[in-house]
Parts: sequence; structure tokens; C-alpha cells
Amino acid sequence: MDATSTSTSRFRFRDHNQQMIDDESSEGHTTADSSSVSSFEDQDLELQSMTARGVQHLCSELLELKQESDEDFQKNIFSNYFAFLAILKELEALQSELLGLKKQASLQKKLIKDVSDGISLPVFSEETINSILEETLLVQPSKLEMHTEKVTEIFDTLISEHRLDDALALLQMESDFFENLQSTEYSSDQIMSYNSTISEKRAMLSDQLKFVAKHPRISAPELQKALFGLCQLGDNHLAAKLLLQYYHSRITSGIYDLQSLKELLDVSYIHEASKFVCSMISQAVSSYVDLNGETYPYPSELTQWATREIEVFAVFFNKYIESISDISGRLSTAVDALKIAMSFCSLLETQRIFLQPSLTECIRPCIQEVLELHIDHLSKVVSIVASTDTWVLSRCYASGILKGTSYTIIDQQPEYFFLTNSGRKFMTLFQFVAEDTSPLVAYQMESSVLKGLVDLFTAYIIVLESAITGDTDVMEKGGYKINLPESPTQGVFVLANLSTLMQFSFSFIRNFFDGIHQLNFEIDNYTMFIQDVYNRLKACFLDQFISNIFSPKVEHESSPDIRVCIQDDSRICDLIPSVPYLGNDGCRI
Repeated sequence: MDATSTSTSRFRFRDHNQQMIDDESSEGHTTADSSSVSSFEDQDLELQSMTARGVQHLCSELLELKQESDEDFQKNIFSNYFAFLAILKELEALQSELLGLKKQASLQKKLIKDVSDGISLPVFSEETINSILEETLLVQPSKLEMHTEKVTEIFDTLISEHRLDDALALLQMESDFFENLQSTEYSSDQIMSYNSTISEKRAMLSDQLKFVAKHPRISAPELQKALFGLCQLGDNHLAAKLLLQYYHSRITSGIYDLQSLKELLDVSYIHEASKFVCSMISQAVSSYVDLNGETYPYPSELTQWATREIEVFAVFFNKYIESISDISGRLSTAVDALKIAMSFCSLLETQRIFLQPSLTECIRPCIQEVLELHIDHLSKVVSIVASTDTWVLSRCYASGILKGTSYTIIDQQPEYFFLTNSGRKFMTLFQFVAEDTSPLVAYQMESSVLKGLVDLFTAYIIVLESAITGDTDVMEKGGYKINLPESPTQGVFVLANLSTLMQFSFSFIRNFFDGIHQLNFEIDNYTMFIQDVYNRLKACFLDQFISNIFSPKVEHESSPDIRVCIQDDSRICDLIPSVPYLGNDGCRI
């Protein structure tokens, strides 16, 4: 207010004396004033400038007053806030005292009622008097109640400061305190009240630890620390659940990052994905054991979780295989990817987690589909190769046609085979397919491998059947045109070629699947099927040959014997039985 009055007097534009002088001047010199208009205009300009400066100065004075007022207001708020907190604490103390008074009043009321009910008794019993006195004394706030209030205050402070470890340690101390608490020192109501308060604080701390564990950016050590706290609070099931949820989210996010890549060029992606998923499962199992102790067999929740995670990986694996556009190289890539995935799964067996059967079950349909497409592709290749065969039998040395492990799985290794050009190429292709698919046998896919080999051989038999019977409709529907045998000699060569391949495939397949007893029935069926086809084609050829012999319209070959050409040699050698003697498996080499 002093500053306001000062500024107001400071900005008074005319004082009283000046006004009197101006009045006298105006009365005595009226004529002079009317003639001095310009002097008055100068005075007006000066007056206006003085007014502007005064207003500006007044505004600055007002702003200073406002700032001082705001500062005083803030100081009053802070001072009143601490006063408010102090009053609030006093109210809490008064509330506890009031609660004690209410208890004392209710006890006194009960005492009066007991006295009135027992007024007829001449004297109270000693036990009644002692119990009444004891209850009266217990009305006062006990040490346990004061201890409970102190613990509550400390716990709330620790929670507000996010010192969860210290809060957990405090509750552990209170657990020991409660175990040593003597029921004879305090009433059951006091003990129940204390226990209820501690239980509430346990639930509060559990919620805080659960919130920390569910944070999306929590690290593995911080998670383990929070989960260990939950286990100390007795929430082992919740801790295990949060642990598995954490690693599941890491696995799904990691696989999603791999899927977001633009191109999948080789099996390195499967290598990285397998390594990542199995590593996460391994870490989860180790953390689970740290929380709950090492017990075997593991609880079902852990094994089922691991199975679900490997199924998530299997979906990624199948998508990768389906994305391969190269039909000819898809099977080899799929087999390599399968071996990589299985190798990482086998590492988990050191922790007694067996996931290979589950992974095999999930990816078997995809691998079988790839195998079927590969066999269909090779069947077309076989048809193309066989359609250009001129059906000339050649002697091919075993050392030049048996590949890789075929030497070790053929029962009686011949020195050479009698094969046509397409038969030689088919035998080589058959061995390569078996070698490429051999890893699948170790992963319980032996039935699919056997079926693929049989289907491939069947595709070649269809070509030979068309050549012998002369029925080319099936081949022509597929867009292939084959060379038919031009003479009975070439027909015998076709049968001899089939007989050699038949004996080779029987020996090869039985030794390739040796020890897999569940396939014995399928192998026997395959052997009978090929044998029946061979017998049927042989009988068909003999019928045609006999018909041609007794047909007067057909010119027969001058020689009853059929001779074999040696590859890269024009000499004639090695007679084989003539056609009429082929009736009893004469074509077997």
C-alpha cells in the first residue's frame, strides 16, 4: 500500500499551486491566451508525454506488486501444507485414541452388564476378577499395536520410494517376529489384527513385484529378481506363470523379427531361428529350476509350455520351406534345415527337455509334401529320359554305377549290370534320391521315404510297360512320346533291364531300411507289387512273341539267339537265353 500511495502521488500531473497560478493567468490575460495558441499546443504535447511515462511506470509498479503477491501466495501454500500434514498426523493420533476410548467404553459397558447379571452372587470369583482386570488393562494401546503402526509406516515409505527389496526384507523380518510371538502376551484379536495388516502389506508388495515383472522392457536379471521376491512371498505359481509369459513374448518377438526380413536366401535363417528358440527355452528351464528347485520329472506346465514354443517355431519352419521356389533344390534345403533344427533340439536333452518328437510331428506334413513334389518332378525327368531310349542293352561295371553307400548295402555285389541307357541313368538317380532322403529315416519319416522310392520306380515301370505293350496313351497324355522296340530283341532288352533294376532295388531297399521292423510289411508288399508287374510284362511279351511267330504276315529274325552289345565295343559276345526260354525268370542277371 505504501508503494501504491507513493506511485500515485508521484504521477499527479498538476499540483495545487500550479493550478492556482494557471487560474490567475487565465483571468488576467484572456486576450494574451487567445493570441498564444501555439504555446498551448506545446504544453499539451509535453503533458501527453508525461502521461505516457507515468502510465508505463505505473504498469511496472503493478507487475512488481503482482510478482511479490505470487511469491507470498506460494510461501503461504507451502507453510500451510506442512501445517496440514502435521494436523493430519495429529488427527490420526486422536483417531487411535478415540478408538481406544470406544473400546474402553464398550468394555466398561460389558463389565456393568456382567455385574448387574451377577448381582445375586455374594462375591465374585477370583478368576472373574482377574479376567476383568486383564481386559481393562488391555484396552490401552499395546506394544503390538504400536509395533504394527511403526511397521506400516516404514513399509509405506519403502513402497513409495520403490525400494522393493527393503520392503521384502522387512516382511521377512515380520514373519520371524510373528513366529516368535507368544499368544499369552497378547489377545487373539490383537494377533489377528497384526496378521491382517501384514497380509495386506504382502498383497501390496506382490502387486508391485507383478507390475515390475510384466514391464515390457524388463531385463532377464531384473525379472528373475522380481520373481524370486514373489516366491519368497509364497506366490510360486504366479512367479512361474510370469516367467513363462516373459520368455514366450521374447520368442514370438524374435521370430517376428526374422520373418520381417525381405528375403530368405538360405538355411542360415533356420539356423538363427533354431538357435534363438532353443536358447530361450533353455534359459526358461534354468530360471524355472532356480525358482522352484530341480525336480524331475518337470511339472506339466513347464513341459507343455516348451512344447507350445517349439510348435511356434515349427510354424516359422514350415513357412520358410514353403517360400522356397526352386523345386529341384527344395528337398535338399528342407532336409538341411531339418537337421539343423533337430541338432539344436537335441542340445536341450542335457536339461531333460525332449522336443524332437513334437517338432517332427509338427513339420512332418510339410516335409512329406516337399518329398512328394520332388518325386513327382523326378518322375517327369525319368519319363523324359526313358522316352529317348533306343533300348540297347549295355554292360555297365558296378564300380562306375554304384554310388556312396550303395557298395555297403548291396548283398552280393556283381561285377557289372546289364542295363539300357535309361536304366543306367535311373539306377544312378535312384541312389541319389535315397542318399538325399536318408536323414529323414532318423526322424521317423521312413514310410514317406519308402513310398517316394517306390513311386519313383513305378514311374519308370510305366514307361517300360508302354514300350512292351505298345500302349502309349498314358505317355502321350503326359506329353511324352517313347521309342517302341523295333524287334523282339529290343523287347528282351527291355525285360532284362527291368529285371536288373528289380533285383537291385529289392536288395537296396531291404538293406537301406534294415532294422526298421515296422516297415517289413510295406517292403514285402512293394516286392510283391514289382514282381507281379515284371511277371505280367514278361507274359505279355511272350504272348506277343508267340503270336508273331505263328503269324504268317510277320517276318521273323533269322537268328533265334539274342546277343548283347558291350558298351564302347563292337564285338559280339555273351549269349543270353533265347526268347522261348525266358518263361522262368530267364531275364534275371
